[in-house]
Amino acid sequence: MACSYLKNRYVDFTVFGGYENASRVFLSVSGSIDTSYFPVTALSVVSKGKKTLTHRDYLGSLMGMGLKRECIGDIILQSDKSAVIFVKNEIVSFVISELDRVGHETVTVKVYDGDTADFGTNTEELRIIVTSMRVDNIVSSLLNLSRSDSSQLISDDKVFLNYYQVIKPSQILNYEDVLSIRGYGKFIIGNVMVKTKRERLILSISRYI
Repeated sequence: MACSYLKNRYVDFTVFGGYENASRVFLSVSGSIDTSYFPVTALSVVSKGKKTLTHRDYLGSLMGMGLKRECIGDIILQSDKSAVIFVKNEIVSFVISELDRVGHETVTVKVYDGDTADFGTNTEELRIIVTSMRVDNIVSSLLNLSRSDSSQLISDDKVFLNYYQVIKPSQILNYEDVLSIRGYGKFIIGNVMVKTKRERLILSISRYI
């Protein structure tokens, strides 16, 4: 919402969340700023157990430590037992010293020493069937939710189009739009492959992995 406000008033700004195309970002009201100035650090979290850990497991453990959601950025699952978590610089030491379990598994935490440049660049192709290019319709098909549930995600401020908050469920999506759904991922709208006999659309979607 803040980005939409600034854009409509022709104010220069920069957003960055630790890597290009991050969903949860910091905002700087400046025409150009080096991303190294943004107060975000990538942490590597590796499980010592056998259970597969999910995005919900990592986020739940962090929130269970009393951390505010705005201090936690994107969570990138690297495998069944590891993830890279972006956090505000001010909580780095606390997370490293205090986060020792995710779910029911023991974990180790350290500053991520790999290259984050490749994050947010790999995609897989999906095909979905929709009745229209409305955002609530596409969210419903992508997540296998009812239209009312997809509209609720929009009402809960969890759906973003080209990094701006979606306000209306009826908003129309176009080719190469970037659709972000918090807790579910980020998607690029592709071509309409074909129309079915019932006038439904078979739509190509790229999902960031």
